[in-house]
Amino acid sequence: MDCDIAFKIANTGALICWLALMFLPRREWLMTALRRVAIGSICVVYSCVIFFFVPNADGGGFESLQQIRLLFASDEVLFAAWLHYLAFDLFVGLWISEQFDLKKIHRVLQIPVLAATFLLGPFGLLLYFVIDAILWLHRKGTTSTDRPLEPIG
Repeated sequence: MDCDIAFKIANTGALICWLALMFLPRREWLMTALRRVAIGSICVVYSCVIFFFVPNADGGGFESLQQIRLLFASDEVLFAAWLHYLAFDLFVGLWISEQFDLKKIHRVLQIPVLAATFLLGPFGLLLYFVIDAILWLHRKGTTSTDRPLEPIG
């Protein structure tokens, strides 16, 4: 397996998915395609790499940083790890976008959070949590009842 070519294909596919999530109308067919086809495909490729192409790395394992360093010395393991990030970050991005849409948060505010999730994973999720907490506090400060959020922007 040529990991460099597979890496470029996976990255290009993930970028297309993220751009679609950020800029296309969020129709049911798009969200289903992203979730089941795009993320599902990444998961299938990941599973194939893990089960068929990853050799037993000498001294590699998960009990110390040294073992992880040895494990990730293999291009196949490194590629599988990258696929792991692509799948989970896109899954989290879908969840964030759905939560923002339910709360009627304008896409202008969503895009930077989604971009941060694409590029920096957990940092983008943290941004979502901070924005969600601010909106919750704002809602609690303006009313004593639990009512749907008003659109922002």
